[in-house]
Amino acid sequence: MTDQVWYAAYGSNLNRQRFLCYLRGGTPDLGRRKHEGSKDRRSPAEDRILTIPHRLYFALPEGASRTENWGRGGVAFIDPRSDPTARTVCRIWRISREQYRDVRVQEGLVWYDNEIELGQADGIPIFTVSHACRLGRVVAPSRAYLKTIAVGLRETAGLSSKKIAEYLLDKVGIKGRIPRSEIEEILADLK
Repeated sequence: MTDQVWYAAYGSNLNRQRFLCYLRGGTPDLGRRKHEGSKDRRSPAEDRILTIPHRLYFALPEGASRTENWGRGGVAFIDPRSDPTARTVCRIWRISREQYRDVRVQEGLVWYDNEIELGQADGIPIFTVSHACRLGRVVAPSRAYLKTIAVGLRETAGLSSKKIAEYLLDKVGIKGRIPRSEIEEILADLK
C-alpha cells in the first residue's frame, strides 16, 4: 500500500493558495479562517486535472446560515451518486495519507462526512469527500467563494472567463440565483 493518495478538489481547493492553507497553515486570500495546516507541511508532489461524473452543487446543511471561512452562502458539494451525464472539473493533488487525513479534519467531518473513491491514477487511489446524501438546502455561494473557485478553475484547466462563467452558471445553487452579469463582474479581474 502506497503512502500517497490523490485528493480530488472540486470547490475552493481547486485554488492552489487556498489548498496550501490546509497543508502549511494560513488564511485563504479571500477567506476569513486561519487553518492550522497539516503535521506534514510538504507541498503536493503533483497536481493535475480530472473530470468526474458527479453533479456539483452549492448548499448548506440544515441549521447553517454561513461558513466560518466564506461568510453567508453555500459551499460546493458533489452528489455522492455518479451520473454519466454530469461533468465536474477537479484538481487532484498527490499528497501523503497523513496530509489527506489532516485535510479531511480541516474540511469538517460533519459537513463532508462521506469519502468517495474515484478510481486510481498511476496506481494511486483518488479520493474526494462530500456529504453522505445530497443536501436539499440549496444556497447560492458568496462572491469570495465563487472567485476562489474561479481562480482555481483558471489555474487547473486554463479556462477563459467566458468558459468559467458557462461552467458555473449551469450548477445548482447558481443557476437561476446569480445572474450572468454578477458572475462576469466576479470574473472581470481574474489574473
